[in-house]
Amino acid sequence: MKHTTAYNHRQRAVRAICDLWQRAEHFGLTSRKQRAELSAIMKSVAKCPGWVTSYLVGYDEAMAHVILRKHFFFYTLPDGRLASTHHDRPDYYEKLGLGPKDVYDQAVASGHYWVCENADGTERIRPWFVLAKEGGCVNG
Repeated sequence: MKHTTAYNHRQRAVRAICDLWQRAEHFGLTSRKQRAELSAIMKSVAKCPGWVTSYLVGYDEAMAHVILRKHFFFYTLPDGRLASTHHDRPDYYEKLGLGPKDVYDQAVASGHYWVCENADGTERIRPWFVLAKEGGCVNG
């Protein structure tokens, strides 16, 4: 494969990965759906040289670090309520009157959630990857 052809495939895949992360953030895609779409993007460059694939893996990881730092919070679900493990959140478990042991003992599931702001300033929280306490994926 010519270098320019491989480069063009790489650039198209970079745009697709960027679009995927933007859609995941906006629509609250689950990790399973997102990974399936990423797999399809990677299959589209399967015949390209290894440097193309390596670049795309690194690009996806960089996008993940930037977006997930900004919009992702780890939650547990004690008694059906969402409780954040981040002290700067209003739903931090200690602000809800729970201690670490309480959260662990009462949690029925835990995982990662998209936390994005709606146009009116309210938050929307959607699951990205959530596991039941007894094992098994609830969503993701």
